[in-house]
Amino acid sequence: MNGEYCRPPLGLSLDDNVADNWRKFKQQFTIYMKASGHDKKGSNVKVAIFLNAVGEEAIELFNTFDLQEEDRNDYDKVLTAFKNHITPKTNVVVQRFIFNSRM
Repeated sequence: MNGEYCRPPLGLSLDDNVADNWRKFKQQFTIYMKASGHDKKGSNVKVAIFLNAVGEEAIELFNTFDLQEEDRNDYDKVLTAFKNHITPKTNVVVQRFIFNSRM
């Protein structure tokens, strides 16, 4: 399929449930990349397409990431940086308490 008929996702919303918004955006973006044929492009081109689609607020977030210059052009490392920042960390102590409280 030619990429001109595919539209990228509308952007990543950093409001409300950010983890859920990230999951949905990433799925939509992956579909867009495959449908448009951009998934076969170089890593630096994929990063540029991703940053173009993700939106201004998320680009500001990207600019705060502690990534080396070469990692800023690595598509997988950029996605991992977003995932690590957005996905909530599991609090093991709280999870154990919840688990042990169930009786």
